[in-house]
Amino acid sequence: MGSNISKNILKTILYSDLFDYPLTIDEISYFLINDRKIPNQRIKEYIQVSSFLVEKNGYICLRKREFIIKKRLLAKKHSAKKYKVAKKASCILSFIPTISLVGVSGTLAMENVLENDDIDICIVAKKNTLWITRFLATILLDICKMRRKRKMGNVSDKICLNMFIEESALAFPKGKQNLYTAHEVVQMKPLFDRNNTYKKFILANMWVKKFLSNATIRFKIQDLSRSNRDLRFKNKEKNSLFVNHYSLIVLEFLAKKLQLWYMYKHRENEEVGDHFLAFYPFDYAEKVLSRYEEKLRKYHIV
Repeated sequence: MGSNISKNILKTILYSDLFDYPLTIDEISYFLINDRKIPNQRIKEYIQVSSFLVEKNGYICLRKREFIIKKRLLAKKHSAKKYKVAKKASCILSFIPTISLVGVSGTLAMENVLENDDIDICIVAKKNTLWITRFLATILLDICKMRRKRKMGNVSDKICLNMFIEESALAFPKGKQNLYTAHEVVQMKPLFDRNNTYKKFILANMWVKKFLSNATIRFKIQDLSRSNRDLRFKNKEKNSLFVNHYSLIVLEFLAKKLQLWYMYKHRENEEVGDHFLAFYPFDYAEKVLSRYEEKLRKYHIV
């Protein structure tokens, strides 16, 4: 087997190991760090002869790291409960006419949560409604006592609105196009989709094929061919008076000023753009990618 193929398989396992996350054969294939497709059989052949990897109960991980298999099975149980909470939140958020997509991101998207973890949610808003969308989503989840708040002690099962993107800027900028963000894109699970926004999001971020070629191939074949009936909360596009009314411009301006004033008073790791809001993920991305590079050096992979 070519040295590049075996290195890429090991790189894939090393990345998942950062999250204590063993992979199945199919998952290694799906998340394979490579710029072209590699068949499952060749992956199996490498695992059988590798001195670095071990297979147990259908999961593959690094040798002497077998304990993470039990952690993953336990995390799957916790994830089932949290996923129900996320679905309930998406149903509530779907009543906001400026929301086009609600998706689960982060560890829950991979069913890899701890019992006390919160729930990361990504929202895509209609053009020029970023701030009013965040304002309404925050208020609505606060009323339902579902939102994670600053300095909250017990965040278990609370909704963290950690990313907002406008429909007009679905593609991540070049500065954010890295392995970490590629994983976030392909891992996200849509819960509510209006007007095929999930499909548009994936198509706008096909740059991920530079990092996860197999995942993008499957998107083309499977995910992008799905219709909205596969989602629990489907909603066809409608010409909402609220969304199209000129008064929305004023509301958006006021919502932006109010929230920026509050955010600057409590500034942490927020990333604020004209069409994009993110809370903490890219600061975490730098740490993950740094640890990943350390692992590559440890295993003499360059």
